[in-house]
Amino acid sequence: MWRLQQTAQFCCSALFAVVGLCCLAEENKPLFNDTVELKEVVITDSKTIGTNGKRQFQHLENYAARKLPNLLNEISGIYLKNYGNGQLTSIAVRGTTTSQTEVLWNGVKINSPMLGQSDFALLNVGFHNSIAIQFNQLNSAIGSNIALNNSIPEANTHFEGTIRAGSYGLLESNMNISYGNTAIRGATKVAVLKCNNNFPVLKNEVATKQANADVLQWALFQQLNYFINNKNEIELFAWYNTANREIPPTLLQESSKARQRDQSLRTMLRWKFKKNSWRLALSSAYLYETLHYTNYLLLANDKSTSHAWRNNANFQYNIKSFHVEATAFADVEIARSAGYGARYNRVLSGFSAKASYYQKHGFTFTAGLRQEFMNTKASPFMPFISGAFTKQLHKHFIGIELTAKRSFRFPTFNDLYWQGSGNAQLQAEKSWNAEIAATYKWDKTITLTASNYYAWISNQIQWTPDVSGNWRPQNLKNVFARGLETALLFSLPKTTLKHLTANTNLSYSYTLSTQTSSTLANDNALGKQVIYVPRHRISATASVGYYGFEISAFYRYTGMRFISTDNSDALPSYSLLDIEFAKALLLPKAALRFAFRINNVCNTIYQDVAQRAMPPRNFEGTLNIKL
Repeated sequence: MWRLQQTAQFCCSALFAVVGLCCLAEENKPLFNDTVELKEVVITDSKTIGTNGKRQFQHLENYAARKLPNLLNEISGIYLKNYGNGQLTSIAVRGTTTSQTEVLWNGVKINSPMLGQSDFALLNVGFHNSIAIQFNQLNSAIGSNIALNNSIPEANTHFEGTIRAGSYGLLESNMNISYGNTAIRGATKVAVLKCNNNFPVLKNEVATKQANADVLQWALFQQLNYFINNKNEIELFAWYNTANREIPPTLLQESSKARQRDQSLRTMLRWKFKKNSWRLALSSAYLYETLHYTNYLLLANDKSTSHAWRNNANFQYNIKSFHVEATAFADVEIARSAGYGARYNRVLSGFSAKASYYQKHGFTFTAGLRQEFMNTKASPFMPFISGAFTKQLHKHFIGIELTAKRSFRFPTFNDLYWQGSGNAQLQAEKSWNAEIAATYKWDKTITLTASNYYAWISNQIQWTPDVSGNWRPQNLKNVFARGLETALLFSLPKTTLKHLTANTNLSYSYTLSTQTSSTLANDNALGKQVIYVPRHRISATASVGYYGFEISAFYRYTGMRFISTDNSDALPSYSLLDIEFAKALLLPKAALRFAFRINNVCNTIYQDVAQRAMPPRNFEGTLNIKL
């Protein structure tokens, strides 16, 4: 029955894409002259509202049919814990935990209220117009914000589609259609991922194939923008996602019958008003998530459901050299799970305000504050301060910025209410964060950034076994995370040689995240590196193009990761190299891009999570079309 449902869902998604393509084929109006303009996905590292410390990676249209982990792995120093292609993927930013990173969709937090985190394997790059990695903002995120944003669709009818097929039954597709006029605009997007993941693995020195690892995901996204007049705009968003995933056995297990089905529905209504120097935005979002886990070998059949209603009001005002911004929010979260034994709900509310002053000689000063509440319990007071200096000298740009803030995180529903384990007395995690960042740019050719950051985290929640062997969450330890991040971007000037392009992106991160204190006596983890935090992480990409032909190389190095709190056991470091060959074609009514890629060229055997096998050398082909 499950496989029949998989097939039906896949066929419906494919039919939707074909119908959209056929409809657009009737359009006779030419959309291109003599230039290919492929849509860009932009990654931004932004510290404040200024331009210092801002990194942009462009010409990433070949990521449209990929998931967010593919993008972050290749162009940033962020480490992701990946359980396999299409399987659960979590993130570790600057030595913090997965729950300490917030994922924002058009300004609305979409982290699970039950787990406190997001599964990055379920987030499609092609559904969003920009993706931002934000550190040290005026918010409650201890680690960072991953912001997914959607811009206004194009006024005329446009179609963009990407299909990717490869080894081990991989088939992934993303189809986007935008349409409208001056008053109403819309965008419809659909994404499908199907993969068998039956790659070879070695168990007890015996070669076999990965079993019980099928993945089927599909998602639908709808956006409508209505321009009432030149001052008022209404936006409507709906985003549905479903995933059926078999959970393969570990390298120590003979077999597995575990399966997991995830479903989510995210809707949002937003009104924007602008007049002269001030802006007002009101939004209301409803988020629904369900997770159904079954394992017939263990007689497990568990279903968890959460609802969140999030409401935001944002006000901005500019007057001469000042910028003032204030935000208020009120959320209701509801969760039900077999592990709770009852339904629980809570109300989250709060406000923030900040003011920025721009000095004509390049100095910018920002100060702000934030306060949040869970029911009637107040969060720690969160101040924020930032000072920056930027200077443009002909083709040279330099900038330096210093930021300091306080952050916190309330416990999740699982932390508080899991039957027999939850701890309703848990305190909020707290942190003080500081960072100094520097940027140098030469024209549009070279960009060099460097950031030195520190985070002092107290009351960090950790699940540990008690004297009876039951796992319970505790405010167990304090953590000191610090490190260095550098990035170098190079783009060959277009005037160097006609039709020749060359781009390079190199990122390096060094992270120390150590436990400084504990509530446990004789804790062997004191002074040790936090588990699954590599000290060294390198990502590098380089591409050269000529007359529509392009060759690209993608290199990633991940250092050793400890998997025991006393650092007695670790996963070895590994390097991965991918190579891609591509060709772009310009037709009278379409732009095409063909690509062939070899992943893991050196056939490296590695693990991102202990005892979870990852694919060896594999191949994939991609077709991108724009009409």
